[in-house]
Amino acid sequence: MKKEQITEKMIEEVMSDFDFGKVHRVMVLTKHKWANIDGTEKVPSLYHIMKHAEELLHTCASHYDDKDNFSTSCGGFTATLDEGTLSLQYVLEEETSYDTDYKGSI
Repeated sequence: MKKEQITEKMIEEVMSDFDFGKVHRVMVLTKHKWANIDGTEKVPSLYHIMKHAEELLHTCASHYDDKDNFSTSCGGFTATLDEGTLSLQYVLEEETSYDTDYKGSI
């Protein structure tokens, strides 16, 4: 199977198994709004959420066989290609701490 066929099948599998309805319900409940071209903000439709996620997956899949690891994030979604594994997440909350913030201060 060619690279393009493999990645299309992987994207189809992620898209069919991911619970976009659940993500949309969470976005509505939390009022998670995305910016629109006209400068307004609103909670995206289920269709818009799915198309956005599919674009992220295509971006990751385009690096199949080129890089071992690649990820891209936007709008709460993270698509990851990790050594031949394609995944999609919707992240509701995340926090990061860097050791460089503390080195030399103790």
